[in-house]
Amino acid sequence: MKSSHVFLYIALTGACLSASFNALADKRYKIPEEDIGPPFYTQIQPTLGPEKYFIPHTSEWAAIPFLRDTACVPPEFNLLTLYDIPGAFFCPHTVEGFAVFKNGPPPIDSAPYMHQLHAADEVPVWFAAWPEVEAAIQDDTLTITELLAMDSLLIGYAPSYKETALPGVERPQGLGNGKIEINAQGYLLDGGSFRLHVLEHGDDGVSTMRHVLIDIQ
Repeated sequence: MKSSHVFLYIALTGACLSASFNALADKRYKIPEEDIGPPFYTQIQPTLGPEKYFIPHTSEWAAIPFLRDTACVPPEFNLLTLYDIPGAFFCPHTVEGFAVFKNGPPPIDSAPYMHQLHAADEVPVWFAAWPEVEAAIQDDTLTITELLAMDSLLIGYAPSYKETALPGVERPQGLGNGKIEINAQGYLLDGGSFRLHVLEHGDDGVSTMRHVLIDIQ
């Protein structure tokens, strides 16, 4: 076989193997068209760190983005438990985007190792004074009914919303490299406006770096 033919054969074989590997390695699904999306209403979740729950907050404000329509969140569902299966699946999305799985969606993999979401229209973002929220979660319960009763509650909507998360238990980038980043801008029902930025790095709930900006005007 001529050397030029050998090189061509090697190149073609490598390309085919690479394509096959990529096809097997990453399974990307559109949300909500191909994947029903995460089975929760908000990004509040339990952690293994000193703070028992991941709630984006500063010393003044807490921010709670809702990934599903607030109107269908069960009034007494404990948002701190994160998952509501199958209940959340029947709640309309406020976001769209995609999820990437190592092998495939549940039951093949328990979770994606990456998802990226943006506003389908407007994402509800609720704000309340952090001391009020912190006091409310001392009993390890936080419901939408409790949030609605808070004196400091401000309800906003974000036409501009982007969330990138590397939450999966089978993440290829290795333990200690989990990440969630949220950027949102929008308006408040009282006529004001807000800007939200969240960047957290960590390992399955143990934060190694967190930056939260909540700017309410």
